[in-house]
Amino acid sequence: MKNDSNFLTLNGSDWEAQYFLSEEQFAAWSGRSRNLENMLLDSARSSGFLSGAEAPGALKGTIPGCDRTFLLENQQIEEPYYGRNLERSAWSEKAAWAFRKWFTVPKEWVGRRVRIDFAGIDYAATFFLNGVYLGAHRGAFIPCGWDITEWVKFGEENLIAVSFAPAPQGSPNHQDYAPADFAKYHRSQLGFGWDWSRKFVPTGIWDDVILSSYEKVRLKDWHTSFSGELVSLSLAIESRFEEKRLPLEVALVPPKGQGEAVTLKKSLSLHGGHNEAEFQLRVPGLRRWMPNGLGEPFLYELRVCLAGVEVVRRQVGFKEVSMKRNPDAPEDARPLLFVINGQEIFINGVNWVPADLMPSRLAAEDYQFLVAQAANAGINLFRMWGGGQLEKDSFYEACDRYGILVWHEFYHACSNSPKNDSEYLAFKEREARSVLRRLRRHVCLSLVCGGNEMQYYGEIPDAPLLKMYGEVAKELTPGLPYHVSSPDLSRPGERPHGPWNFQEHASYNSHFRQLASEYGCNAMPVYESLRRFIPEAECKAREGQSLQYHFLNPMRLRPVYSFDVPLQKFKVETTEQFCNATLLAQADVALYMTEHYRRHFPASSGSIFWQYNEPWPTCAWSIIDYYGVPKQALYALKQASAPVLLSLKDNSWCIPDSVLQAEWNCTVAPHAASDRTVEAQLSLWTAAGQLLLQKQKRLSLTAGTQSLLRLKEEVPLGDVLVVRMEIPGIASATRLYGAPDFTTFFSRRAEVGITHEKDDAYQVENQGKHCALCVRLATLKGAPDTTNAFFSDDYITLLPGETRRVNLIRKGG
Repeated sequence: MKNDSNFLTLNGSDWEAQYFLSEEQFAAWSGRSRNLENMLLDSARSSGFLSGAEAPGALKGTIPGCDRTFLLENQQIEEPYYGRNLERSAWSEKAAWAFRKWFTVPKEWVGRRVRIDFAGIDYAATFFLNGVYLGAHRGAFIPCGWDITEWVKFGEENLIAVSFAPAPQGSPNHQDYAPADFAKYHRSQLGFGWDWSRKFVPTGIWDDVILSSYEKVRLKDWHTSFSGELVSLSLAIESRFEEKRLPLEVALVPPKGQGEAVTLKKSLSLHGGHNEAEFQLRVPGLRRWMPNGLGEPFLYELRVCLAGVEVVRRQVGFKEVSMKRNPDAPEDARPLLFVINGQEIFINGVNWVPADLMPSRLAAEDYQFLVAQAANAGINLFRMWGGGQLEKDSFYEACDRYGILVWHEFYHACSNSPKNDSEYLAFKEREARSVLRRLRRHVCLSLVCGGNEMQYYGEIPDAPLLKMYGEVAKELTPGLPYHVSSPDLSRPGERPHGPWNFQEHASYNSHFRQLASEYGCNAMPVYESLRRFIPEAECKAREGQSLQYHFLNPMRLRPVYSFDVPLQKFKVETTEQFCNATLLAQADVALYMTEHYRRHFPASSGSIFWQYNEPWPTCAWSIIDYYGVPKQALYALKQASAPVLLSLKDNSWCIPDSVLQAEWNCTVAPHAASDRTVEAQLSLWTAAGQLLLQKQKRLSLTAGTQSLLRLKEEVPLGDVLVVRMEIPGIASATRLYGAPDFTTFFSRRAEVGITHEKDDAYQVENQGKHCALCVRLATLKGAPDTTNAFFSDDYITLLPGETRRVNLIRKGG
């Protein structure tokens, strides 16, 4: 948040925090001589912390922040994500934390109104300014704020203090036909524990704290909409004038060199209290925002000045989104085919989960780094899983810039909702309105959904909660589709989710949804990442309680998600090989399933892989680990997202009987189609570098999927086989087969060099006579440091003598 003459951020490293008894705990012992539990311990109020008393031993730290970040900054706890350290700081959730900061209000603000606003707290707190009670707030996803003019001291120090109740405690267990315990809390349900995350409920201020001033008018809300070339700007304004006309100036400015700004000047008539106004600008040739891979995510800059004061300067975009029925879908199926700006698109999506169990730690560059990697992989949609978190504005701004559609789910997962509870329903309506008002300013928002897998646990589609969400979405985001739940079990098309484990291709060939909104395969992180959170002895042994704590599934406890099935195909001798084998298996699933659904477009709308990121380091489903290191599956999705996709349909990633049987296909996305005739080439190699066969096929680049050839070829056993498919200058794809398995996968050392060319461009060359399989570039001698960076292509397979050019993309770049 910028500082200017009307705004000050109170974020920073000059906050103090301390933990106390709750008011209830303090009252339980004070004045009662026989109550010895907690004797002589204070609450935040009784200690004087909230009114500015000296606090020797208070922790100094940074806001946004939480109990655990303050403990970390003050070296009171060890890294909580290492081993089983989460348990060592669990005591903190039982304490009543308080945070405070001294700040100065500019003298120049005398005579103006002053507000303080908290964009996000977690979970329940009371607020004090200079010892004066301001109010209370509960819930993580609704901002709160107060007019503090009457109590603020201009040109002097002021004290803002926030006193939290102990963190809410809910069981993570799912209930079949009763609301789960965690469902009653208005925060990320993930924090209570999931099948890939342990219980961790932070207390604190997770988003910005802003001080602002104004004279007699304040912009409370704004958003844009459009029809054709007509852009509408809606404003909500609070006025302290009884009657007043004020000048309003609006400008819609395209990027430099891409058109002329459109401006509007009006005289705005206001009355005392709440005002709403709508204005229209005609923008000749209004540019549409397009999703990643389909065109430019075009953004304008919106500037709004009210009475000579700039109140809005934000990037905005314009798109049309609708959903239509898939061809040949069952009569009662929902429309599940995305249409953006009149164009049917394939959804190459991933499921986004919170990027940190301590979201206060996330900065704009952290979001940008994750979103940039997704965009590089050709991903065009994030499904915001319903058990997760309202992210900070900088996440949605990054999605706007990179062209990533956002499927927003309200904050419910794997539970039905409390019934006959009017207070709960009213709170959820207030939360939904607050969230949608915030998100509708972002052009990336493309679908609103009631929650995740609620119907698996007894919820019904016309439940009061889901009906309310639909009504609020229709009112506040009328141009967007509303989806009652994911999946909606009451109607065919999306049901059910899964699978989430490695399977043979034959099973995936029969997997069909009009929209496959959640499926996946688990994998280890890269070995360097694993060593950052698992003790060395367990890393070497590949078993232990810390590994299981981070969701390595042993065959003896949870066989369906054990790595034993894919690892049977490998000869694994080291932990690094163990990790890499699971990464290859996960990449195989991501590639094959995305190709499978690409071949079925538009009968199927797309596929959304579970899961993209993770909130702490695990041995589970993410394709980019907690530290921002991409797994091989992310680059498999990049291959599968190519506008012209060459793929093989088969029954297995292995060839047990010395006969390769596969169907060679070419899938052309509608936007890449042309009447051009080209030649597709296929070659088959052993990993030892022997060329076994070559095939060619002429084809026209018409939209849709064409079967090019049916392969039935005798192949030698005892090695890994490499299939390279190309249309020179247009498309290239690689597939690996184990013949009969992958036991030789780790037997050859790749002779690959990497050379810096200029800037962040590098050339990678296979200098050996063998094929180089799935080369992770960061492991090469002479490779640049990839801390906070990633390669545009990675896990590369190179034929003998082959070269590849790649770019290093840096965090913040």
